[in-house]
Amino acid sequence: MAKIAIIDLLFNWPPDGGARTDIQHVAQGLSNSHNVVLFCPNFRLGFPRGRISQDPGIAVRRIPLKDYEFQPLTLTRRLRSAVDEFSPDCVFIADGWYFKPYVVVAMEGYRRVLRFYAHESLCPKSHGHFIDRRMRPCQRNWLNEWRDFLPCVLCATRWLHEHPECTHFSIPFTRALAFLPHYPHLARRAISSADAIVCYNEFIKNKLSSINENIHIVPSGIDASRFSPSPPAPRKGPRKVLMCGRKSDPLKGYDILFKAFAPLVQAGMDIELFVTESPARKEGFVNYTGWLDQEGLANLYRQMDICVVPSVWQEPFGIVALEAMASGKPVIVTRVGGLQHIVDDGVDGFVVEPFDSRGLRQKLKILIENPDLCESMGKAGRAKVLE
Repeated sequence: MAKIAIIDLLFNWPPDGGARTDIQHVAQGLSNSHNVVLFCPNFRLGFPRGRISQDPGIAVRRIPLKDYEFQPLTLTRRLRSAVDEFSPDCVFIADGWYFKPYVVVAMEGYRRVLRFYAHESLCPKSHGHFIDRRMRPCQRNWLNEWRDFLPCVLCATRWLHEHPECTHFSIPFTRALAFLPHYPHLARRAISSADAIVCYNEFIKNKLSSINENIHIVPSGIDASRFSPSPPAPRKGPRKVLMCGRKSDPLKGYDILFKAFAPLVQAGMDIELFVTESPARKEGFVNYTGWLDQEGLANLYRQMDICVVPSVWQEPFGIVALEAMASGKPVIVTRVGGLQHIVDDGVDGFVVEPFDSRGLRQKLKILIENPDLCESMGKAGRAKVLE
């Protein structure tokens, strides 16, 4: 039995998103045969780090920090001291955003495995969206091209200035000094020194492979017993379409889905849209569910007929698509990041181009008008998850 330390600077439970759900699954699975402890800071400046109000089912050690102590030197010293006390055989470093390179370097001397669920150090703009100002995939690489450093930093700074509400990005960006020339060199050192790297799609692997060749693509898993289909029942009422994601985040593609959906309502189709955003409310044909825990989310999937993931950025994986498939629902996703590799177009759902509201509308119309196709695609998706 090995001792494994997992470090996640963003862990909170119930989870705020798919990355936290994923690392909990990883820790829980490893705990079946190893001694695993997850280490995370415990403070609330800009983000609910260390907030645990339900049992996550894993061992968690929270490291108290005052707001002013959230800076590389103090944070890494506290983490190193706590990890040394545990004395693990391996350190698995998960989410860290701008602080991740500092944590990796601080754990030198241990066998280190890095997980890149999102893009983190690969892009200084809000932890890596790889989207330029025209909402196109960005081709710059500030880790490999020195001439890209200044444009990348200016892009990130501009984005943060335009989004003052995003203190969960701006605070770590400034405190990690990610705007200084030393930062990409530090990130390269951290990535190159890792014993192994786990990522979730070819896009991220290609970004990392020139720095470290020992990279493994390991897709997320989910609890297929929790996310399971509802018993067969007569269809009543409007057809229900679900988007799991924040309306307020333009990269999640809500505006594209709304443009696709509204004409179908205007054409007289008996349909409703559900979006997992707080607060709970109803605006026309859109129902906002409010915040849901894992059980609430699983129950919501069972009530839906179709799920849509209309992301316009290079979504690292798209765990919500997997949850929907496990729940026996057909899924429409965009051809981005890891999403395009989850759904087999025409088999367990459809794949459409990002920003293509017309193409999305056509696929929605097909599924809405063909409930038997929805059922067969849902069964195919469930079978894939169980493989």
